[in-house]
Amino acid sequence: MRYAATWSDATLVASRDLTPDVRALDIRPEGGVKPFQPGAHIDITVLIDGLPETRSYSLVGEAGGETYRVAVKRRPETRGGARYLHALQPGARLVITEPKSSFGIALDHPEFLLVAGGIGITPLVGMASLLKRRDARFRLLYAARTAADLAFIDDLSAELGDRLSIHLSGEGDRLDLAAAFASLAPGALCA
Repeated sequence: MRYAATWSDATLVASRDLTPDVRALDIRPEGGVKPFQPGAHIDITVLIDGLPETRSYSLVGEAGGETYRVAVKRRPETRGGARYLHALQPGARLVITEPKSSFGIALDHPEFLLVAGGIGITPLVGMASLLKRRDARFRLLYAARTAADLAFIDDLSAELGDRLSIHLSGEGDRLDLAAAFASLAPGALCA
């Protein structure tokens, strides 16, 4: 077994739409927030057709505060987990795991390139904040179809300034990964 999950009851304390199909959920676990590294995730029990199933969601940001934040994208072809979570109102009861990390960031590199597409931004928000706080050399490339699809864009823009590069394929600005990789110093880390 890769992880021994510790489950606890929790309460949805706030939710807000970030984009037309992405909603942020702030969840307070009964036992309090446990420390986690950027890139960690929690599992959440969702009900699909009345039956419990488990879904994993990346934690947004860094540890601290009284809640975990996840962002959930609802797609037309969803199997039901996102639909269930989007329908919840503050005060709803949930069952969640403690944070687990399988996508951490090693901080011993001379440069970092963070690349996100759409909802893939969620684990990188905390990584970018950590790297900025450590005054590391890094860039965050964030790609989406349209500007309306960019979750957390206001916060990221304010915090990262020119370390953030936006690429909107719907406007003809496709992300050129080959050029981004070629510009890196030897020993750089890409996430």
